[in-house]
Amino acid sequence: ALAPGSPAQLARTFVFTSNVDCAFARAGLGGDDTLWEIHGNLRTWQCARPCHGSRAAPEGPTWALGDAHRFEVNPVTMLASPHRAPATPPEPEAADEDRAPPTADPAAALPADQSGAAEDGSAPRATPRATVDLRTVTPPLGEPNYPRCPHCNGLARPAVLMFGDDRCVETDGGRYREWEARVTAALKKDPAKRLVIIEGGAGVRVPTVRENSERLLKKLAPHGATLVRINLDYPEVRASLARSSISLRSQCLPALETIDHAMRVRLSQAASRAGVTSALAPQSRDASDGPVPRDVREQRASCCPEASVLGPAPPLVTDAVPA
Repeated sequence: ALAPGSPAQLARTFVFTSNVDCAFARAGLGGDDTLWEIHGNLRTWQCARPCHGSRAAPEGPTWALGDAHRFEVNPVTMLASPHRAPATPPEPEAADEDRAPPTADPAAALPADQSGAAEDGSAPRATPRATVDLRTVTPPLGEPNYPRCPHCNGLARPAVLMFGDDRCVETDGGRYREWEARVTAALKKDPAKRLVIIEGGAGVRVPTVRENSERLLKKLAPHGATLVRINLDYPEVRASLARSSISLRSQCLPALETIDHAMRVRLSQAASRAGVTSALAPQSRDASDGPVPRDVREQRASCCPEASVLGPAPPLVTDAVPA
């Protein structure tokens, strides 16, 4: 994060992401009202159809699968079968009095009517065996391995939008639209406020995040919005928005660390001029951490050359949108 994640600061942020791995939620960024995973996430499941019962459910058409769920996977084929392997309890050992005494003649251990010996004393005949068609035998099934819909007992699936997917229950973007409306009103009311849109690693193959960042910037640039686009391959912003954006050709972590350090320096300097002690002094490395490798120092120094153009630090943390 660009600034310490106090509750007050996190309340002024909103996470707009196309990731489906719940990474932001696990990191504590974006609560119920400040996170929109526009393509869904792997923790939220829905009926695969989806059925009428799930769509009409008062609690909504989706449910949380739970972190404790584990699929049983065949280690040879690496596939998850529809059912888990049935539990086979160990067979109890026979008591000593139930064990048959050892004998060299297997037929002698059989009852007289099963030994196969003819009544006239001739050679024993083979006892006929029952034949079983294995194709008609249904192996015992264990518990279902695939999650089922609680409404119709049909197959369930993650509520994640795929290509050409017309059955995914789309996520509700109402909270994001409400947040955007509040931010727009605040910027128009107070010219001192600033909005920073931080976009990290958003590609061009599925440009949903990039398009939303540029749409929001175009709308709010006249009111003090800035887009910081961090991308190792595609950091460019359309020419019409270049004056309100900063393009950083870098990996996300070094760029964010450099921006964070620059913000701490600015805040510390501002606090010194005001005669107060700042809790956001630049963090120094412990000597026990050892020297920073040269390539890391060079990358941190070069990945964010325009950091000084970001302006005074306090407006930066007014509203930040990790995207």
